[in-house]
Amino acid sequence: MAACITTIDVCDPASWTGGTKNPSWFKGCCDPTLFDGGVVDDPRCPNFNAGDAGDGGHAKNENDAAADGPIVEGCPGECVLWPPAGWDSPSLVWMGREDQAQPCPPLLEVRYEGRGELDASSGCDCQCGPPALGCALPAITTSAATCAMADAGPPQTPYEVPAAWDGGCAVVNAGDMLCDGGPCARSVTIAPLVLNAFCTPVDAHPTPSPATWAKFARECRGAPPGACADDRLCAPPPAPGFLRCVSLMGTYDCSAPFFAPYTEPHVFYAGLQDTRTCSPCGCGAPTGSACAARISIFPDGACTSAAVDAGSVGTAAPVCVDVGPGPAPGIALAVQPVDAHGACQPSGGDAGGVAVGLGPTTFCCIPPP
Repeated sequence: MAACITTIDVCDPASWTGGTKNPSWFKGCCDPTLFDGGVVDDPRCPNFNAGDAGDGGHAKNENDAAADGPIVEGCPGECVLWPPAGWDSPSLVWMGREDQAQPCPPLLEVRYEGRGELDASSGCDCQCGPPALGCALPAITTSAATCAMADAGPPQTPYEVPAAWDGGCAVVNAGDMLCDGGPCARSVTIAPLVLNAFCTPVDAHPTPSPATWAKFARECRGAPPGACADDRLCAPPPAPGFLRCVSLMGTYDCSAPFFAPYTEPHVFYAGLQDTRTCSPCGCGAPTGSACAARISIFPDGACTSAAVDAGSVGTAAPVCVDVGPGPAPGIALAVQPVDAHGACQPSGGDAGGVAVGLGPTTFCCIPPP
């Protein structure tokens, strides 16, 4: 073919890389829409018709009309610009949420499906449960002296708190202390409560939240037969919800002038590589935790008389309570815990690794009107 004089025989299908027709070569040499009857008459091109008359098999000869029939005109779809060299011819692409994806329009088939707009937030947040609170019941001593005189008066007698004491009524004997020759106890000293509190993580070994894709793409392809004038390509007709796009594997920005009118970029991926991790969680010491107990003293030693409300004891200082106006042979004591759990500050949960899309494909699309 005289039109194909070059150092590379671009009209020879054997020269088409990977079997793909370069649009610019194909238009100049082997595009059936340029010839009569849609038949390409160079013997190296597809659909060669050896029966052409008058020109030895060459196309576009005035003698071909009788042999090949009338020239095909018209496009049942839409005449569009050819894609940039190396890019796939225009197709229809649906984009949106995957659960709302539309099927391909009639006569078109799915060529590609991919996902984009990756959400790979770490999800490594650490949380601590409420503090486990332990308040040891106080040590108790009795004295034959009043609280005001306890330091200078008779010695105090410690009371051994029962190991299983739950704070209910317990008889505290006066021991060997004497008042006017008889056993007595004029005051009771209650030591501070002992606080033991700690937190544990809700999840000691968190894992990252699953990576999700916000967008899905379905490319539909199918070339309708037909011819277009003005160096354009016959493409499938537009469909509601679909964009007309050209595509190529890799990442591109579609901003070069030769992309027009396919200027809106969309990148989708064939797969995902996720190496994200979370460091273990921990909990700091509790803040705001406290132990307190209400104290009731019964001078009769049986928890049956009217109680003396001795207030409360906490974890900071002891409390001394005078039993009554006169000596008593013993007392009974009841302690009601009043606790505040507080909270712990979490630690750890540091995110590591990364989630990335694999196998990108760029679609350069005609922006919607």
